[in-house]
Amino acid sequence: MTYYKPLDTLRWFAVLFVLIEHWLHGTAFVSALSPGAIGVDVFFVLSGFLITGILLRYRDHDLKEGGGHLKSIKTFFVRRVLRIFPLYYLVVIATTLFNDGIIRDAFPWNMTYTTNFFIMQQGHWFSLFGHWWSLAVEEQFYLLWPFIVLFFKRKWLLPTFVVLFALALTSRFVLYDLSGNYVASTANTLGCFDCFAVGGFLAYLHHFKPELKHKILRLWWVPLCLIGGLITIKSNSLSLDYVWIPTLLRGFHATISFWVIGWLAFSDLGKSRRFFEWRPFIFLGQISYGMYLLHNIVPGFLLGLKTEILAVNLLMYFGALVILCWLLNRFFERPILNLKKKFRWA
Repeated sequence: MTYYKPLDTLRWFAVLFVLIEHWLHGTAFVSALSPGAIGVDVFFVLSGFLITGILLRYRDHDLKEGGGHLKSIKTFFVRRVLRIFPLYYLVVIATTLFNDGIIRDAFPWNMTYTTNFFIMQQGHWFSLFGHWWSLAVEEQFYLLWPFIVLFFKRKWLLPTFVVLFALALTSRFVLYDLSGNYVASTANTLGCFDCFAVGGFLAYLHHFKPELKHKILRLWWVPLCLIGGLITIKSNSLSLDYVWIPTLLRGFHATISFWVIGWLAFSDLGKSRRFFEWRPFIFLGQISYGMYLLHNIVPGFLLGLKTEILAVNLLMYFGALVILCWLLNRFFERPILNLKKKFRWA
């Protein structure tokens, strides 16, 4: 698997946006920018790009060997399980054991990676585990995507990405128009597939049409126009029919992320490479999964140490979160991840 070091830095900034959203919730900055939504959508596009790239390499291997795709399917799922399940289930079970109330009601949903459906049903987010909805969507994406990339004919891949992008926009519009429920329109699985499709499109270009990829990435004015459109929508959100906000914003985030990820992965970053490959950022990106899982839980355990100074509280939360996630990564995740080496052949 190709390792794009600057993308670890992007992971860190994506999780930082989510931390800002939840730890500074209600501030003018968060209300105006909604950084958490941006961070989650960046994660989705990253997953679409990286997972599609992995599967395309598996596809090439299978075609070269002349066999079917069953071994690739097995390899993919085993490696995903080793990466995702252990820390997730540790956190889900621990928080359920030590917390009463709604998290126990949501336990079956959390255990089956259907948290997004629980949240859609309830119609609102939950402070302790509400962000896990995106992990459920990711897992549902993993269940579908290998069969698309491995079994669809190459000529059908790009049309499939286009159809999924359009269906995602449509599903968000229809769900909000029918229910008026922003949470349901945002957290539904199909409504996130424009992000995965955009990431898949970038991986497809890199794999099959690298020259076209570079031509598209050189169109720097396109993401600038998209950013302008995004700012226009956000600044006029009060005067717009609100149904267009959940419909359009994720599509804008996804498309802008196409250029950001493409530049970081494939462009000559020049002097800025030092910034994007700075070791502290890479480190934070590598523990970002644990940080995402636990960032709403850590402050609750530190309430007894809370001060009147917000900056002190934030530094305390951040320090505790980083230390905890590093320990979990070093002594729990990494030994399990080493098992992935037994399932690396394509």
